[in-house]
Amino acid sequence: MSTPNALLDHLDAILAPHGLHRRPPRRPLGEVEGATLFVKKSFNVNRAVAVLSLPPGQAPGPFAQAHKYTLGRAVGYLPLFYALGLQVVLLTSDPHALSADLRGSVDKFDNQRCVLQSLFVYDPASGRGVGTRTWGQVFTGRVQETIAAALGVQLPRR
Repeated sequence: MSTPNALLDHLDAILAPHGLHRRPPRRPLGEVEGATLFVKKSFNVNRAVAVLSLPPGQAPGPFAQAHKYTLGRAVGYLPLFYALGLQVVLLTSDPHALSADLRGSVDKFDNQRCVLQSLFVYDPASGRGVGTRTWGQVFTGRVQETIAAALGVQLPRR
């Protein structure tokens, strides 16, 4: 993808068959203003994909962990009712971010709150990216693999 807008349009098309649709944030996003959210909410499913820019000089893993609850609240996640499975795509041109080891950046356990299930770091200009996911993603794995294929990223095996 040569531009972030082209990437968002492509994600819109490929995530729709998985029931994820682009929605505006329900709350102000503060530091992550400008994030694009794809959401699937039903009686028993609460999933989201957030695509946003990684600020210069920020490490991708700590940034995603620090902002997962803000992103969760923006999609309408309500603490104590049901957990949100969150996939995050960070857009950057920083070569250091593209070489970051992301394995420790995703949640290893379901905290019954906002669970960072996968993290991708992608440079739309060069088409390079990296990604990781947590273990045991039976239901969300197809969404993660769809995102990885769109970005040309190889995910670790489950």
